[in-house]
Amino acid sequence: MPHYLHITKKVVYIILFSVVFFACGNKCLAADRNIVAIIKNKDLSYYNEMIDGFKAAVAARKIAITCNEFVMGDGDINEKIKAAAPRMIYALGSTTLKKIEQTVNNVAVVYSAAFAEGDDVLHGDNVTGANFYVSVTDQCEKLKQIIPGIKTVGVIYNPDANEKTIAMAGRKLSASGITLALFPARTPADIPHLENMSVDALWLFPDPVVAQQTIVTRILYTALIKKIPVIGISPSYVKAGAFMALTCDYRDVGKQAGEAAARILQGEKASEIAVTTPRQFKLYLNRSVADKLQVSIPHYLISEASEVYGE
Repeated sequence: MPHYLHITKKVVYIILFSVVFFACGNKCLAADRNIVAIIKNKDLSYYNEMIDGFKAAVAARKIAITCNEFVMGDGDINEKIKAAAPRMIYALGSTTLKKIEQTVNNVAVVYSAAFAEGDDVLHGDNVTGANFYVSVTDQCEKLKQIIPGIKTVGVIYNPDANEKTIAMAGRKLSASGITLALFPARTPADIPHLENMSVDALWLFPDPVVAQQTIVTRILYTALIKKIPVIGISPSYVKAGAFMALTCDYRDVGKQAGEAAARILQGEKASEIAVTTPRQFKLYLNRSVADKLQVSIPHYLISEASEVYGE
């Protein structure tokens, strides 16, 4: 074999080795540079679903990241963030987001948090994210698919804490032909008896005055006796006796946040990436409650539901 062919082979091997080495090296370096601090205020199952979705969305875009997870309250979170030296923070929940937004100003922040009607959605120079709040309009429109005659929906709330949100919710429902009947209650003692409510359904808004186990249990029990369908906050409410609940798909919300994160890591500005709202939902129904209310749930909604309790 001619001598120059040996030299050519060596050159080819060296080039191939160099390409593989630097490709792997660049990938590793990219992961080192793309450190993401994932911060939550509690270790909740739906937060973990969002984290899984976040990681999957970033990976789908062939971006290598190194994730460090922290729980608020486990030591000095600011010191931990400083030590991690992240390029980005993924904040879960409004409590975490507010804390991070107040203390961090030189790191891009992507979040998954709930902003209700009337809330000031956080979006700025280095902040964007995925809002996982499911609007009352979406919830009531789903209820109308089951009970078309729904005209008036009641809500119990603390006006000192949620006046703006409830007013905005009322305007949105009015546009869809539903009246939101307001029942203000600053303390549990102020909560009116359901017997005195002239409503077609009751929307359990996540208000601290109402969201106490003993009060929820009492409301669900009385509503069933009065044959008032209740829209719950979560699957646990439906399991406990609410007629239905419509939630977001938490994993998909995490994906939405991950898609925004990927765009930032690729050079876009957070301020140019719109805050998203849920694009996929999960429906929960209670057939036993439906039977007691003498309501027939369409078969297509039974099939659509993520879970049907009371079967």
